[in-house]
Amino acid sequence: MYLFITNNGYTMVAPFNEKRVTMRIRITCLTNDSVGMEGFFWGEHGVSYLIETGGRYLLFDTGSSWDVLHHNLLQLKLNVNDISYVVLSHGHYDHTGGLMGVLSQARHPTIVADPLLFNRKVSRNSETGEMRETGIPHSRAQVEALADLHLTIEPVEVLPGVTVTGRIPRLTNFEPTPPHMLTEMEGRLEPDLLLDDRSMVVDLGDRLVLLSGCCHSGLINTLLYVETMFGKPLAAVAGGIHLNGAKPERIERTIEALQTHFQPDLLYFNHCTGLEATAALMNVFGERVKPFLVGTVLEYE
Repeated sequence: MYLFITNNGYTMVAPFNEKRVTMRIRITCLTNDSVGMEGFFWGEHGVSYLIETGGRYLLFDTGSSWDVLHHNLLQLKLNVNDISYVVLSHGHYDHTGGLMGVLSQARHPTIVADPLLFNRKVSRNSETGEMRETGIPHSRAQVEALADLHLTIEPVEVLPGVTVTGRIPRLTNFEPTPPHMLTEMEGRLEPDLLLDDRSMVVDLGDRLVLLSGCCHSGLINTLLYVETMFGKPLAAVAGGIHLNGAKPERIERTIEALQTHFQPDLLYFNHCTGLEATAALMNVFGERVKPFLVGTVLEYE
């Protein structure tokens, strides 16, 4: 099997000693906080990815706005007209903000997400106490008018070999959710454990690709769960892993688990990973750490 990595026209080919799989899978980063020096992409806080396999299309998250997502789709000569599914990693605005624009173009796709998707979410400033709305900026009624909702806590195979994790058990003692994140439950604001967080798993046959939105569950919690689900080694871990602002101990223990237990071949991080964590990862894994900027395509066959 070969992994083709294209970013703004540049291609690398890395062979793996694995049994070949019969289908091609492409994962394209459509929206991210950062863009490369080539091309005319726009960046914004948030992520969105297009997954293509077997002539079918899936959108994972929609970034903060349709304007940026639509612009980048045009630059990539892509569209969302034929997507079958929209998977939402969780209910924050930077992963759901472009949803209504997507639904205005798509043909009544199915949305897969957690039942807590539409719960109110806020961020509280620890110094001033100021509250900022951070949840999905669309109502359930708006979304249901243009899509079918499949809200579940269970894993779902949405396309052949492409699975949504569902809710992720919290097993580690070093991956807490930030205390400033709150959610409304039964009319009261409470600490948000972000139980609605989920990731995507692409099964290549002998290996897996984990694609995360924010990984609020914790990268190691997520990988432990995926390990119980599939029991296969990792070709790549990609996406945001929410180590921005994390304590050094959490970064160190995350790297230790990646290095000694999970041992992914390649790492493609973006969005909420954070500069300190990215630098620490590069110090340990070297060239196995790659940027996952807008326009980057991970292609497997």
